[in-house]
Amino acid sequence: MIQLEPLAPAKRKVLSLPIDINTASVEELNILPGVGPQIAQAIVEHREAYGKFASPEDLINVRGLGPKKLAAILPHLAVHGSP
Repeated sequence: MIQLEPLAPAKRKVLSLPIDINTASVEELNILPGVGPQIAQAIVEHREAYGKFASPEDLINVRGLGPKKLAAILPHLAVHGSP
């Protein structure tokens, strides 16, 4: 079996690969449209405090991420490591 290395965030963006919110780093989350370093950090901190997200829609519980911003990033998200 061939093991592939994870793609750098910039390459993920170019290839339009979804970002797994349960494993993504602050750097990876920061490339999402409308998500800056503060919200990216808040997502990671929320995940560390409350556990993995069951669905991308659970991001609505992250401070600073409202319905409008969530709707904009949903197409770019995945949840592979769900509870």
